[in-house]
Amino acid sequence: MGFKFLVSDSTVFYNPDNGIFIVTFIDDCLFIGFNINEINVVKRKIAKEYAIEDRGPAIYFLEV
Repeated sequence: MGFKFLVSDSTVFYNPDNGIFIVTFIDDCLFIGFNINEINVVKRKIAKEYAIEDRGPAIYFLEV
């Protein structure tokens, strides 16, 4: 799916094509990105291979 793990942290994956980060911890994942539709596409692809429980969006905005 185009994700590469970060050299500095092998539990974080990044896809430069869609700008999505996946942060993993044991059996949990957090998807971070600018486009919710792209995130949903990735989640659907993962759900085809694995049983997942989608707990809905955790939308927070960080202004810099």
